[in-house]
Amino acid sequence: MKNWNLLFVVMIFVLLSCKKQEDGPKPDHAIKIGDYNDMFINKLNTTKQLAFNFAPFSFDVDNDGIDDFSISEGHSQVPGNFSIPSALITCLDTKTFFSMVNTFDSTWLSSSTHTTGNVISTSEHYYCHSVPNVPLYRIDSAKHLKRYALGDSVTSGDLWQSRQFGFLNLGNEPFATYYDWVVGGTVHIVYTTYYFNCYFLPREKDVFIGIKKVNGEHTKYGWIKLYIADNNTVTIVESAMQ
Repeated sequence: MKNWNLLFVVMIFVLLSCKKQEDGPKPDHAIKIGDYNDMFINKLNTTKQLAFNFAPFSFDVDNDGIDDFSISEGHSQVPGNFSIPSALITCLDTKTFFSMVNTFDSTWLSSSTHTTGNVISTSEHYYCHSVPNVPLYRIDSAKHLKRYALGDSVTSGDLWQSRQFGFLNLGNEPFATYYDWVVGGTVHIVYTTYYFNCYFLPREKDVFIGIKKVNGEHTKYGWIKLYIADNNTVTIVESAMQ
């Protein structure tokens, strides 16, 4: 009888241990970019020239007849409270999301001033990357689309937001402007040049951005594959969704 009691206690302990393990934390759900198993692949192959005043367009990633994301023209805030013309990609529903990163954008500033007669000219060059002999100007917190490469994993543990992101600088690189004013007969002119492409998605290479869609208790993950040429031609190569 004692042996049966001991066996009963051992079985109860094993069952409770298994139950505890099942109820414990589960690993992040993940998909690997480029792994097409159990994925719905939409070969969009849509190419657009994103020049100034381009017509906005939208696209459906899971072929359910409802567009999920749009691309349109707008402006993006960059460090220093500057706003530059850019192409924006937007979630069209609060149940669609982009994978993103919280980061810091650094800006370097080269400035020089020259006086000729009654004209004072200042030349300012802003860079989003380190340049020899150019001092760091400021560091700003920022939110950007997360960039993935082939073989990277998109996971439920990534940061997700349903929002709009600037992904392409529509202005020339560099983007230049100037402003002037007169004080007491002296003309002040400030020429400003921005080298801000590195705040946006890279060009001349395949880029993947992570997406997810929530439908009730079900969440699906996927990616969008883009190719951006130097002439601002953007190709939406494919989308993939569980």
